Amino acid sequence: MRLIIALFAAVLALAAPAFADNWKKVGSVTFLDPFLEQVIPIDEASGHLRAVRFVVKGADVEIASVRILYASGRSEDIRVKSVFRAGTTSRNIDLPGEVRQVKSITVVYRAHGQATFDIIGDVKEVPQWVQLGCKSVGFFADRDVIQANGGDRNFTAIRLRVASLPVEFYELTLVYGNGKKQTYKVRVKVPAGTTTIGIDLIGEKRAISRIELIYRSEPKQNKTATVCVDGYRLP
Repeated sequence: MRLIIALFAAVLALAAPAFADNWKKVGSVTFLDPFLEQVIPIDEASGHLRAVRFVVKGADVEIASVRILYASGRSEDIRVKSVFRAGTTSRNIDLPGEVRQVKSITVVYRAHGQATFDIIGDVKEVPQWVQLGCKSVGFFADRDVIQANGGDRNFTAIRLRVASLPVEFYELTLVYGNGKKQTYKVRVKVPAGTTTIGIDLIGEKRAISRIELIYRSEPKQNKTATVCVDGYRLP
């Protein structure tokens, strides 16, 4: 699908209106060459967008066209042919549908000096599984600790993933960001290459500091099993 905006000059605004709190910078590029086609990748974690707008800093930039590439492989071309003055912001460009996952935005431009082109997106936060940490575990019955790298993000459930060899879990203890602990008697054998169902956390969303495991792994040709813990993050 190709979307043609003929009168794009009207979207230029010297003062940006108030936007929802969900507007975040999702991509940026500095134009160094006078004329170029520049691809700006959009981080997958912030790529679910309802709309985008552009901010130009440093120097005036003439934008010839913009191509929005979605994760599905489809793209939309926006013919601009307008000069963005340094320090100005475009109006919102709504994306079709309720929300679209954007992979990259390609800009064809002519810069009147070194300029920065920021992409601001109306980001829709989506629930997702986030890897908290992984560890190679020892043979036979053992204990291990996986330090969580989820930062201060909050989670509502966890799951265990196993690679290389099967692992039988007996108990896991979650240590939350506030130091409190929660212990689960799991008693489940997880085959290599599989993932457990989600284990709901008690209480509201919780920040996780580390995961303590009691398990048993069977040795095989000097291999070791790998255990990963994922956390389910809500918006």
